[in-house]
Amino acid sequence: LHYPLRRQRQMCIRDSPYTVREHGTTRALALYRRWLHEDIKVWGPAHSELSRLVEMLRRGERVRLLCYCAPGPCHGEIVKAALLWMMEDAR
Repeated sequence: LHYPLRRQRQMCIRDSPYTVREHGTTRALALYRRWLHEDIKVWGPAHSELSRLVEMLRRGERVRLLCYCAPGPCHGEIVKAALLWMMEDAR
């Protein structure tokens, strides 16, 4: 996948390398979904962070996903779906 050069630091699940300004909402979310999926497949840094959050949820801890674009279409929903999938997949 393409990783924009302007992002030199390690990506985190709350970061999206694809801006709405550059790609539009629908395309930016689709690109983020694909980026996150690929990161999970190779056990990348976002996978590690998601795994940490899954463990917190399993211990009964509260996890809040916040984003300024909610309640509109948001990559936070993609993160939430990934967390739920990882929790279900581990059973």
